[in-house]
Amino acid sequence: MAANKLPVVVCVDDDEAMLSTVARCLRREAFDVRSTLSASEALGWIAADEIAVLVSDYDMPEMTGAQLAGHARRVRPETVRILLTGQRSLETAIDGINQG
Repeated sequence: MAANKLPVVVCVDDDEAMLSTVARCLRREAFDVRSTLSASEALGWIAADEIAVLVSDYDMPEMTGAQLAGHARRVRPETVRILLTGQRSLETAIDGINQG
């Protein structure tokens, strides 16, 4: 990564208000924040660019955040993957750990 290039953080959520809130909080720091409602668009960014961190909602219609994290891990294993969820279940936690 170039010395003057900010780390890229990708935020994905199907809830536009939540996505906006997470992205706004991250923009307060020294990050290049990209946000999208589409898991596929996020995967395209991950495949094309050096992404430092992926922040994703767990429950999305296109694919779960765990599935997205799993794809991201295979494409760019060095990307840190963070899942956010309002679901407090063991199944959600296990799925996130196993896939991503």
